[in-house]
Amino acid sequence: MRDYEPEKMKKIAFAGIRRVREKAEAMEREGKNVVHFEIGQPDFVTPKYIRDAACQSLQEGNTRYTSNFGNLDLRKAIAAKLEKENNIHVNPANEVIVTVGGEEAMSVAVLSLIDAGDEVTVDFDSGIIKNLTKGTQFKGQAFPEFMQKIIDAE
Repeated sequence: MRDYEPEKMKKIAFAGIRRVREKAEAMEREGKNVVHFEIGQPDFVTPKYIRDAACQSLQEGNTRYTSNFGNLDLRKAIAAKLEKENNIHVNPANEVIVTVGGEEAMSVAVLSLIDAGDEVTVDFDSGIIKNLTKGTQFKGQAFPEFMQKIIDAE
């Protein structure tokens, strides 16, 4: 049988934090008690008023893609919060971006600031960023040794 996965896809590794998560889930399946510190997964159910608002929004037909910057009403609310609570003034139309998670936010931030050939010092592991920035020299401890020991542990 032919392998249809493109070679470039085989070269994209899970981010270190995801490899740790996979190991932790495997340990849980073995019956081990695991305390998760690897991703920003909350240890509580999303509050009911948020779940209800999400359901209501879906029932109202809000099921389409938004702008690449995120929903404008949400960006306006974020800008208002920043101004009220942090005294930070931003234009929601062009200075606020909503992402689906931290990895995407970091990718957008880094990719907007570097070019191929730049030298970058990082203190986080992001296979996505490294694969999108070919030719960029990365320095620093991108994958902490203690996390690698967790992955390698039997």
